[in-house]
Amino acid sequence: MNVDLILGSRARVRILRALYEQDGVSGRKLSARAGVSPSSGKAALEELMAVGLVLQTREGGRHSYEINRSHVLAEPLEQLFSLERRYLHRIAARLEPLLNTEKAGPLRAFCVDDAKRVSLLVSNPVRPGSTLRHRMDRLLWYTFGLKLGKVSHEPAAFDAEGDVWVAPSAFQNLKDNERRRFLKFFNIQRRQGR
Repeated sequence: MNVDLILGSRARVRILRALYEQDGVSGRKLSARAGVSPSSGKAALEELMAVGLVLQTREGGRHSYEINRSHVLAEPLEQLFSLERRYLHRIAARLEPLLNTEKAGPLRAFCVDDAKRVSLLVSNPVRPGSTLRHRMDRLLWYTFGLKLGKVSHEPAAFDAEGDVWVAPSAFQNLKDNERRRFLKFFNIQRRQGR
């Protein structure tokens, strides 16, 4: 079994990620969840079915797809996607002590965009070219392979494009409608790690 064949395409990885979150869905819904075009999703599903990792079932007039749990790579891939879901928490856990020791204050939110840049929303200003920015840049690069993007203490300047982590303290004692307002205020579309 060639792992390159399975993981060698962004569309296949996105489809697999979506299937591990919820399987037994149609190809169109799966493509939408994975953020790929229907034609890319269909091609990815056909390739994954060809290697036996994805199974297709017919319910009425539609097809649905699920992970073949007996496939030799099903369990290792599930573990990989599980680790990936905790990824944002791990980044926050590494950044928070650094920010607190350098008087930048608590980390309020951050996002990782598709270009692997991290934008931070912190409590206090951080000067460009400062030692703290340099240390954060090194930590992100050498630990996670990410680049430091924008660092802001102004919520209006925080661009949340991609996967977002919001500090748990930002959600403590907030009612549901207040949480929605908070997320809207920070322009957060997708979030992981509350």
